[in-house]
Amino acid sequence: MSAAAPVEVAWFSALCDDDYEQLGVADPALRSSWLHCSDIVRASERAGFDSVLLPSGYSLGIDSTAFAAGVAGVTERIRLLLAVRLGELVVPQLARQLATVDQMAGGRLAVNLISSDLPGETLASAPRYRRTLEIALALRDLLDCKPVDTHGEFMDLTIDPPSALPQSLPGMQILETWSDVLDTIRAQQQGRHRLRVVVYPCAPLQVFEG
Repeated sequence: MSAAAPVEVAWFSALCDDDYEQLGVADPALRSSWLHCSDIVRASERAGFDSVLLPSGYSLGIDSTAFAAGVAGVTERIRLLLAVRLGELVVPQLARQLATVDQMAGGRLAVNLISSDLPGETLASAPRYRRTLEIALALRDLLDCKPVDTHGEFMDLTIDPPSALPQSLPGMQILETWSDVLDTIRAQQQGRHRLRVVVYPCAPLQVFEG
């Protein structure tokens, strides 16, 4: 009988103005800020949580990537699950940015890829997921120190990987939240580092390895 997989328990840092003492009742003292949200992350680490989600939102809250870089220096163990809205940054810059933050975090960075509308944009679900997949696969190649040569629906890019590499190579963890592209990702990952995929919302949480 195989041993049960370890359970990972995570907390949530309220970077998007979503911290309430009473649900739905706004409290100015709990608005997103560096001091308030970093206190949440440090408290999560002291409480023994394995990781903490750093969500991303444009209209509310503070920038998740800048926050991850800052909080990496005031934590030691907890893993930083950074939410990234794909398409906000060009892929080469995003890869270099994530690699740098991972170095700052000592290899504790994981990336939660978000497929949602960009600020000021409305795009139907199907093309939005196709764009997300194109960007995700190119990002994975660059973080795996591989060149990218892709000419798709949303990207036309030929580039070598950046010199900055994530400390957690090989196979920096990328977590996706969109289930309808899992088969494509798995097919394109054959023979490469295993890609851990977490899909939510669902009950219970489903974890796919492949």
